[in-house]
Amino acid sequence: MQLIFEVKKPNRRIRCTVEECAKVDGITEKMMKFQQIEGLLDYKKEGSFLYYDCERLVSVSEYLTEERKKEQILKLILNIADTAEGIRKYMIPADRLVLETNWVFLDPEDEWVYLVCVPYENIARKGSLEQLYQGIVCQAIPEKEKTAHYLERLKDWTKDGKPYDYQVVSAVVKECSAMMEEDVKQEDLTREELPETDYGTVVWNNVRGMLTRTRNAQQFMLDKLEMTIGKDYQNVALYIADNPTISRSHAVIRNLNNQYVISDLKSTNHTYVNGMLLAPGDEVTLKNGDIVRLSNEEFLFQLV
Repeated sequence: MQLIFEVKKPNRRIRCTVEECAKVDGITEKMMKFQQIEGLLDYKKEGSFLYYDCERLVSVSEYLTEERKKEQILKLILNIADTAEGIRKYMIPADRLVLETNWVFLDPEDEWVYLVCVPYENIARKGSLEQLYQGIVCQAIPEKEKTAHYLERLKDWTKDGKPYDYQVVSAVVKECSAMMEEDVKQEDLTREELPETDYGTVVWNNVRGMLTRTRNAQQFMLDKLEMTIGKDYQNVALYIADNPTISRSHAVIRNLNNQYVISDLKSTNHTYVNGMLLAPGDEVTLKNGDIVRLSNEEFLFQLV
């Protein structure tokens, strides 16, 4: 069965073309007709067409064409999980839902989510929750690129194969919110509030170090006296989620008397500065414009 969706302007409705041989899912059809299911778009059947009213709504893809705050992106993901969980309670199979960013809608005023449900059996499934979340993370334009490492955590989550029920999604969103709060705390600290010898605090100097990831321009401010780089989310300051060749704790950069030095932490695939291999434990002073390579991942070091 082939589904064709069209947005009919100016009324903003979707037309779903249903083949004559398609078999109606009687239970889903009755649920949609006699129950007020929050988060499902209403439809009308005319011949072989189903029409869904999406007036005043925008698709997730349209919503993500603009820069969005971290809170908005996390709220969108949580609202989708909440809506899907509510629909599941009405015994509507997941493969009746169209779970693609072009065909999941939200109200731009309250950001509540609405899904398209096609009450027919044996249809070609369009998307899944996993693919939907992956699409959101890939399309999202974060408000502040340098504090967008929570998106790396979301990318990691969408690939780990865990269930996508509301409890799991809520826990991940809570974790990402905590990361955001930590970013805000670091930005709000002042020099007077910081003991100079505490390696966990932020250092504000006239000049600060920054690493820029070459392949995607992601920026990491070196705003602590000691910052470990690696893929162990819970134990590093600079988290690299999407490169399996990076060690869990790969290297560390320290601010020593306003000079930045880097050391390799016995990583599997080594650390390099301007092509020079670093022996584990050796410290090399970084200069403006140096190229730092962790395994096959290059970063530009700058003083800003």
